[in-house]
Amino acid sequence: MESEVVGYDPKLLTQTPEDLEFLLCTLCERVARSGETCDNCDSLFCSSCMLRFQKSTTPGKCPNGCNYRRKKLPPIIQTKLRKLQFLCCYQESGCGKALEYEAIDKHEQACEYQPAVCPYAGCKKPMIKKDMLEHQKMCPWQLVKCHFCWTKVQLQGQAGHEAECELRSVECGACGKTVVKKDMSKHVEKCEDVIVTCGECNAMGKRKEMIHHNCLEYMSQKLSENSRENTELKAALKCMETKVEEMSQTIEQLTGRVPMCDKCSTMKKDCPICGKKLCILCNVLVCGKCNSIYCKTCGQEKGTYKRTHDKVNWMCPACCEDYAMEPVARCEVSYPIMVRPYEARNIFLPQ
Repeated sequence: MESEVVGYDPKLLTQTPEDLEFLLCTLCERVARSGETCDNCDSLFCSSCMLRFQKSTTPGKCPNGCNYRRKKLPPIIQTKLRKLQFLCCYQESGCGKALEYEAIDKHEQACEYQPAVCPYAGCKKPMIKKDMLEHQKMCPWQLVKCHFCWTKVQLQGQAGHEAECELRSVECGACGKTVVKKDMSKHVEKCEDVIVTCGECNAMGKRKEMIHHNCLEYMSQKLSENSRENTELKAALKCMETKVEEMSQTIEQLTGRVPMCDKCSTMKKDCPICGKKLCILCNVLVCGKCNSIYCKTCGQEKGTYKRTHDKVNWMCPACCEDYAMEPVARCEVSYPIMVRPYEARNIFLPQ
């Protein structure tokens, strides 16, 4: 704005002249910009500073109290001003140019390091001028045209708009033709490749084929197909029943060959002495050395109880000869006896 224009900052001078005080504006105390002097007191002013002063006070008055009469700068002042060199006022933003007095205004207007603000509503991001062009290409708030309806939308909402745009071209899922989205419903009503259902027999098919549809012929065909499927299922079921029957017979044969205990449903084994069928968990004696099992009667008559490491174990007749252990009297047997490896629950000991 015009009210903000003042003289040039003397701190930006590349070299400070000895007579700098004669080149400063009397009002802003900066190096005069587009300078002029008072014809009565020869005071130096910026043109913009004097214009603001005249508007704010009595017109025609000089800040020094005299009647102001505008006069051009003396040639010696103009020469001294032309010799001055300034650094760009945007040097803190990155500009490092040194400028002559007469080139300052032109440079400041075009300097790429002057501050700028993104013009798009909603963004207003501050930056320097040289970055503005690149930012505007990517700014999500910029307005772009929809590729289908040419409506201007924000870049960040373009994808969503185009996905729902009524003028977008879509492909018919039945015939593959490309149709405008808003006309798709009308196209589907007439498309010959769309699957439709017969209102009489619920038969389904393409519209162009259902024109010649015969309900009676369709029902006959379906009945024939269902009959064929039923025949195949019955044959498969009969085959499975045969296999189940064979497996049942095999199980019965195996179950009949292997004796099972009525109490614990485990397989029985033969007693090595009398040949009696024994259950390994019920009413047996287990050898502490070879883990063989004997019936209660044979075990008490032929076997012996031996003590090892403060434990009492029953030994079968075959293992008693190999063990050099002291016999244990029947009355010394304590309950329960550790039986390996079956951990038998009902081991009968002599009373």
